[in-house]
Amino acid sequence: MERRLWLTAIGLAEDGHAWRRLERDIQPLARRRLPNEPRMHLAEVLAGTNLDLGPLRLRTSLSGRDVLRNEPMGSSATRPIPGAIRAFEPLLADASLAGEVELRIGYLELRRRNWSAALARFDAARSRASEPTLRAAADYFAGWVSEQLDRPDDAIAAYRRAVTIAPTMRNLATRLSALLYLRNERTEAYSVLDTALNARPASMDLMVVMERADARFVPEWLTSIRQALK
Repeated sequence: MERRLWLTAIGLAEDGHAWRRLERDIQPLARRRLPNEPRMHLAEVLAGTNLDLGPLRLRTSLSGRDVLRNEPMGSSATRPIPGAIRAFEPLLADASLAGEVELRIGYLELRRRNWSAALARFDAARSRASEPTLRAAADYFAGWVSEQLDRPDDAIAAYRRAVTIAPTMRNLATRLSALLYLRNERTEAYSVLDTALNARPASMDLMVVMERADARFVPEWLTSIRQALK
């Protein structure tokens, strides 16, 4: 129960993007109690890299919408990325984290438009992730990269794999249905979009799932804590 309490505290801080509070106030205490906890090690890297790199998503001033970040390689925004990748890489040795770490490194490569490296990481994430939603996220990002490379067939294939896992994720459904519509496969395009848009309650998108980090486990951890307290 104590482990889940600490992980819940970490998840709530990550959900609120309270990276400095996580690094300064929560992690030192949690580290003493959970010195060998894999998700504790991941939380430490996430806190440091997010403080260096800023939010995973970029909110555009014109549309007010969140979009995937992809800055030119070598720009001031991407200079901390190699250091962030090096910080994540030791965690690949832990099988319980490897899929998620591959996904996060792949997204860092996407941010600096290192497309081939990003695709290789997303392939690795797909094969190493135990959570279906993380595999769907890997395919979503792989499809997005394929679109940037003007490879619509590869993008559709990746999005279709993701949709079989996460049919109600709206960002995914929108991108797949648009490509299908342009290819005149309109029956499937409408079906994919209809499933996602009419889902109740509406699902959060795959970018948010990754951004929330440990917070995605908080409901499960709280349930187990309540059961233990009984």
